[in-house]
Parts: sequence; C-alpha cells; structure tokens
Amino acid sequence: MHEFRITNHDDWALFEEHERPNRVRNYQICCLVAAFFMPAGFILDLIDFGLEGMWTFLPARLLSSAALLLCWAALKLPMGVKSVEVMGLIVAVPPIAAIAWMISETGGATSPYYAGLNLVTLGAGLLMRWRTRDSVIVSIVTILAFILASASSGIVENWSAVGNNIYFLVVNGFIVVVGTWVYVGIRFREFQANRQLALSQEELEVANLQLGQQNEQLKELDEAKSNFFANISHELRTPLTLLQAPIQRLLTHGDQMSFDQQKQQLLRMQVNTTRLLGLINDLLDLAKVEAGRLDVRWRPTNVRKMVSELELSLRGAAEEKGLTLTSSIEEGISGAEFDTEKMERVCINLLSNALKFTPEGGEIDFRVDVRNGELRFQVRDTGIGLSADHMRHLFDRFWQADNSSIRRYQGTGIGLSLVKEFSEAHGGRVIPESAEGKGTTFTVSIPYRPCKLTGARLSRGETGGALASVDWSRFIRTASPELRKPTADLVSEEASEVSMRPKVIIAEDEPDVREFIVSELEPHFSVRAFNDGASAVSAAKDEPPDVILTDMMMPIMDGLQVCRELRAVESTVSVPIVVLTARTDDETRIGCLDAGATDFLTKPFSPMELMVKLRNLAELSSRRKEIQFEKIRLEKTLTQLQATEAMLMRNEKLASLGRMSAGLIHEINNPLNYARQGLLLLDSHAVEMEGPHGEECRETIGDVLEGVDRVVRIISDLMSFTRPGSRLDEVVNLKIMLQTTLRFFSNSWPPQLSLTCNVDNQAVILGSSGMLVQVFVNLIQNAIDAMGEKTFQEGHGPELTILGRVQGDFVVLKVRDNGPGISEDRAQSIFDPFFTSKDVGKGLGLGLAICHQIVLDHRGTIRMQSEQGEYCEFELAFPVAGDALSI
Repeated sequence: MHEFRITNHDDWALFEEHERPNRVRNYQICCLVAAFFMPAGFILDLIDFGLEGMWTFLPARLLSSAALLLCWAALKLPMGVKSVEVMGLIVAVPPIAAIAWMISETGGATSPYYAGLNLVTLGAGLLMRWRTRDSVIVSIVTILAFILASASSGIVENWSAVGNNIYFLVVNGFIVVVGTWVYVGIRFREFQANRQLALSQEELEVANLQLGQQNEQLKELDEAKSNFFANISHELRTPLTLLQAPIQRLLTHGDQMSFDQQKQQLLRMQVNTTRLLGLINDLLDLAKVEAGRLDVRWRPTNVRKMVSELELSLRGAAEEKGLTLTSSIEEGISGAEFDTEKMERVCINLLSNALKFTPEGGEIDFRVDVRNGELRFQVRDTGIGLSADHMRHLFDRFWQADNSSIRRYQGTGIGLSLVKEFSEAHGGRVIPESAEGKGTTFTVSIPYRPCKLTGARLSRGETGGALASVDWSRFIRTASPELRKPTADLVSEEASEVSMRPKVIIAEDEPDVREFIVSELEPHFSVRAFNDGASAVSAAKDEPPDVILTDMMMPIMDGLQVCRELRAVESTVSVPIVVLTARTDDETRIGCLDAGATDFLTKPFSPMELMVKLRNLAELSSRRKEIQFEKIRLEKTLTQLQATEAMLMRNEKLASLGRMSAGLIHEINNPLNYARQGLLLLDSHAVEMEGPHGEECRETIGDVLEGVDRVVRIISDLMSFTRPGSRLDEVVNLKIMLQTTLRFFSNSWPPQLSLTCNVDNQAVILGSSGMLVQVFVNLIQNAIDAMGEKTFQEGHGPELTILGRVQGDFVVLKVRDNGPGISEDRAQSIFDPFFTSKDVGKGLGLGLAICHQIVLDHRGTIRMQSEQGEYCEFELAFPVAGDALSI
C-alpha cells in the first residue's frame, strides 16, 4: 500500500477551495446581522442626542444597511462567489464608514460611537471566517478610520482620550488577528486530518476491494481445484475399475473363459492402462510446469508421416460418430525439429476436443503449413463453438465450460492448459478462434527448424514419438463417451431365454465400463444399457425392470436426478436402484440415499459384489412384484365374488317371485276377469242412471275398476317370470316398436310434456316385441311419473328424449328425462326386485327388475346415469340382427 503525501502548498490550495462555500455562507450571515443592527442603533442616537440626533444619523444607518444587503445579494451570484475574498473585505466597509462619520459628527476622539468600531472588528473577526491577512487589513482600516474621524472633527482637546481609544483599537485588532490566525490554523489542521482520514478510508476501501477480489479469486481457485480433484478422481477410478475388474475376472474364472474372451479382457486392460498413463503424464507435466522444469527435447521428426498416422488412427473414431476427418500438409514440408512427444500430445488433445464437441455430420480439418518462418498445426471443426465468456477462460487450469455432474463431455480441465504450455515451451503460441454455434479453430505456431531425414530416421516411432504405438481411435473413444451414438441400447439376443431372466437397466456414459458390465451381467440378466440417465429413465418408465444400475456422473441427467425421477413415478417407485460413484465421501453417500437410491458401489468395484447385489435386489423386486400381482388378483377375485353374490341374491329373489307367481296367477286371473267384466257391465248401466246417486255410482265403479286394472298390471308383470322359455327369434324394428309403444300413451300423455323420438331405420334386433314393449312402456311411464313430481322454472317444462343409433355391432337406445333424477345411494339398487323410489301404494318395485331381466334375455345391457335434480337416462344396448342370427 502506498503512503499518501502532499505538499503544504497543495494542502493550502485544497483548504482554500474547501473553505470557499463556508465563507460565502458566513459572509451572507454577517451581512444580514449587520443590516439589522445598524438601523437598530437609532435607540442609542435617541438616548444620547435626542430626536434631532436620531434623525441626523438614521440616513447613514439606512444607507449602510442598504449597502450590506447589496453585498448579500452579490454573494448569491456566481461572480460574487468567485470573488469571495474581495467581497469579505467589502462587507466590512459600510459599517466602518458609517460609524467613522458618526464619530466625526459627535466629538471625534471622545465620541461614544468609538466602541462601534471595536464591535465591527471583533464581531466580524468571529463570524466572517476571515483569513489572517484579511483580519490585519480590516484592523488597520478600522484604526485609520478612527484617526481620520477624530482629525476631521477639529481641534483635539483631550489627547489622553485619543491615545486611550487608539490603544484599545490596536489591542482589539491584535486580538482579532491572533485569534483569526489560531482559528485558521485549527481549521487547516482539521481539514488536513479529515482529508488524511478520507484518503485512508479510500485506500482502505481499495484494499478491501482488492482483498475481496483476491478472496473471490481464491474461492474460484479453490472451487476449480475441488472440481478438478472430483473430476480427476472420476477419471482415474474409471480406468482403474476396468483394470481391477478384468484382473479379478481372469483370476477367478480365467480357466473357464475362451481364448477370445481372455484376449478381450486383456485388450480392455491395455486400453485403460494407456488411458491411465495419459492422465498421469498430464499430471506430471502440470507439476513440471508449476516447478518451471518443463524441458523441450528438440529432435528430427518426419512431420508428414506423423500427420498421416495421427489422421489414420483417429479416422475410426470420426467415422463412428459420423464425422468427416481430413488432413493436409503443405508441399515441401518433410522433416522438422521439435519435441515429438509434446507436439503429438498437442495435436491429439486438439483433435480429441474437436471430436468431442462436433455433432454428427460435422467436419474436422487437420492442416500443417509454414507461415512467416513458423510451423503451424491447425485444427478446425464445425462444432458447437465457444462463447466470448468461455474464451477468456479457455487456457485456465482446471477450468471446464461445464463443471456440473451432468456435463456431456468428460475431462480434467488441464488439456488445453498443457497445449498452451507446450506451445510456449517451443517458443511458439496457440491462437483460438471460435463463434458460438459455428465451430472452433486452434492454430499452434512454433519456430520452423527444417531438417533432412534419411534411412531409418524416417520412422516416427524411432525419432522419439513415445505415443506412436497407442490405438488413438479406441483411446479417444474410451475417454470421450459422446463419440458413441447416444441411443446405444445393448440388448441380449436370446429373446426366449432372456425373457425369463431378471431385467436390468444400466445407465453408464463410459463405453468400456458399460460394455464390461453388460458382458458380466448378460449370462444371468436381461440387460438394456444406455449412455445417459435420461434415456434410461424413459426406458424404465415404459417397461419397469427388476433393478436399475446407474452411474453418478453422466450427461443430461446424473445419477441423483435419475433416482428422483424414478421415485416420482408410480410404476418405478419401488424398483431398486444401485448407484456407481467414484466419490467415497459421506456427503455423496448420504446424497445418494436421500435421492432414493437403494444401494451404491464405489469405483473400482468388484464384479462379484456387483453380481451379488444386483441378484439379491432383483429377487426382492421379483418377490415384491409377485406379492403386488397376487394382491391385485385377490382384489379382482373379491370384486367378482361380491358381484356374483349380488347376482345370486337377485336370481334367488326372482326365482322366489316366479314360484310365488305361478301359484297366484291361476287363482287370481280368472276372478279378476269376472270382476272386471261385471264392473264394465255396471258402468254401462250406471250411465243410464240420473241424479246425484248415478254420478256417485259411476265414480265408485271407476275407482274399483282402476284398482282392478292395477291388480291386472301386477299380474302381467308377474307373468314375465312364468315364461322362462319365451321365443326370442322375432325380427324387431325398434323404431316401429317405439311408435307402437308411444300410442299406448295417446290418451294419458301430459299436454305440457315435450317429446323427442329419433331412432335409426336400421335399428333392427332379434327378440320378443311384446317383452320389449313392456320394457319401454315401463321406462316411459317411470319418466312421466318422475317429471310429474318436479316443479319446473318458468319457461321450462318436462322433456322426454328417445334416441336410437347403430354403433358398430350394437343398437344403442337412450331414454332421457329432465325429472328430479335418482340419488347415488339409490342408483346402486335400482334394478333389484321390490326396490322402488315411489311412495307406498304406487308400485311394487318390479318394473325395472323385469326390464333388466328382459334385456339380459335379449343378450343386451342396460345401465342408468343420473344427476339428482337434473336428469335421469337409461341406456340399452342390443346386438344387431345379423349378430343375433349368427348365434
């Protein structure tokens, strides 16, 4: 921190600038105070000199006040503020001049107004905030004004009084000057202290800001390192898993494996050993950079051969992702000196980034040329590109554009940092160019040092290329899961056998890990594997498996989100989930369990442990499914039993009714016929009777006849249960049948009732027209009776609607009224025998039960829908005539 120093001259100039507004304010106050007290002095004039003296001095006093008010107004203007030093002296002139004139008019040196000059000097010195020199000037002017006033009054008779007054004026002036000097010094030192304090506060604020920025940088660095260690842990544990697991597999089951299977395991181990070696080399190089020990080994290299072999080794990975990879080298370039291993790694790093960040169908161009004495390695792609904000951090260590656990592209965040370090170690540079959505171009330029190569030195492998033997296509594919198609779904082929195995869904973005797990589980499970969490979740929702195995860090959706998504869906809420994670801290474990994971495995894991856990969880899941299935089956069985019980009770009621009806019908029917005929005969004779007795007789006969007719209808209903073998082979046109039915109501149809009847001509079924007429008579009569019990609002009336349509293989008829409807508790028993919603004496509750039975006999269905207070609708469905004939 720099110490603030400033000269006294600079301090004084700043102090004067600081005092200016204060002086202006004080000068204005003094003007107003003096302008008030000068005229107020007429009281002294009146006391000492009477009215004559008062009127003599009042004009001078008023003139002085007017001058002071003009000074006050001038100090309000910019010019007055700018000339504040001069204005401070001018303000003292009017009162001094007025008092000096009054002294000369009232006796000179012995005048009582001599004290007024002391008041002006002392008061102004205290209030005016003068500078020391201003006080000196005003004090001298005051003494001279007194001497001149005394001299102008004539002969001085009392010199002792003159000397005495001058002495006091001098002492008073001296006190004012010294006081002003002290007061100005105090204010100046206070100003310096305040200024120093302000500067110290500014420095402190700057220091705090810098400290805050440093803290933020430290936090960002700490966060970056934390992310780096988390990523490097994941990156290291993944190849370690694919080393440890195959070794354990070979040790325990190697004698049972074929040669090809053993070779596949060894090949997997070799690739992941190379991958692990690359990660360790990156870390070692980073340590060398930090220690300043990054050496460059200049050696001859066949550039053309290096470019050709790099392009060939990466072509497989590019084709697998659907990319076009091209390479070119300028004519005339053959050999050059540089650190072969480091430049290989520079090129591989840039090319692998291009492969990762370029979508399917894109292009990658690898070009080598010479410009301005520099050898340039240029990699251009048509990938996703980078934003301006990301470009600023492109070469920062440990930095990644996406540090979340759901990032699509794996990595440690040190690759491009090493590209920059290696390029600068050669005395070169790396220049990135990118536009979001339009691709990226990296150009690495190093000094061009051409050389000639002959004989064996043409082999890049013998010129120091330590990475020449690496299968880069497989290595980059392993390190870059996005090079695999995102819809990769590995399914066992033996469908008949696999269908009997426990079903496992695997979500793992590392291709080799995914393939290894699949190869381990396929002999015992039906496996589906996906390289991101979202695809796995979608598959699990469509077809829930017995167990799910998911990696922790994956693109699109990480393992924790997979758990949450599956636990939020009814079909997968109980499916066991095992999470694979490279982190071993308690926070990660608790996070997995809190998200809904059943268990977890830490990389590197044991294949045997994985197998046992999945098998046990699959068995538990299978048992749970069996219990759930058995529960559903029992619930369905219970429902069927309840329905069967209700049907048996209904059939028993109908059978009892049938047996009772068979005995009653014969005994009752004949007497009823005789009684009815006799009543009709009596009614015909009663018509001939006159007088009140004839009218009363006819009414009595009508009442008895109505009762007999009601008994006849009951007997007619009961007869339906005595004809179990009725023929149902009559072709019935429902439209004609309904027209006939409606004619039965012609004499009893309510005049205010609105009827709508619309039935298709094709509504033809097989059955008994008489039984069907009974059904619709019952339904229509019930509707009329129900609407008669409802009070309709003005402008509305009872409405009955009958509709019939052919729908597929069925004829559907609907009978709907806008009556009071049926409550929900009564609707469940509406078709039960002897159940009625009518009042006592208005029905036995057999009508709808008989309708239900008749419809069932016709192989149809009948159901009721109602909303209390709004409507009631019966829907009947019968097979069309063609279907009935085919039975």
